[in-house]
Amino acid sequence: MTTGKLGLSVNSEYSLSSILRGNAELQQTKAEKSSKDIEKAAKDFEGILLKQMFEAMWQSVPKGGMFGTDLANDFYHDLYHEALATSIAEGRGIGIREVLGRELKAKMETEQSKDQNNSIVKPFDTSQP
Repeated sequence: MTTGKLGLSVNSEYSLSSILRGNAELQQTKAEKSSKDIEKAAKDFEGILLKQMFEAMWQSVPKGGMFGTDLANDFYHDLYHEALATSIAEGRGIGIREVLGRELKAKMETEQSKDQNNSIVKPFDTSQP
């Protein structure tokens, strides 16, 4: 610990460069976490969309006959649609996850660059009176 010109003690461990380095590492960690969150949200969205699509497709099948119309059968179909949608979304999906993820990541990067530009400390302009 050293004493500055004004008699204030200055801890050299917390230099501006170490603070900025730590801030950059924190921003990178936040970006990685945000990227994983976006990927998960896009995958979950694709699963929900697929389930709704399967349910709409199943409604076009005539009721009765081999499949019956009781409540248990409806419950089974709902579980089947959910499992099928989750399985497809966990695999390669149908492409919605990639498009949505790419768009959300681009939006996130744009917002982060705006935040970084606003948080940069700019020196005083001494050329004006």
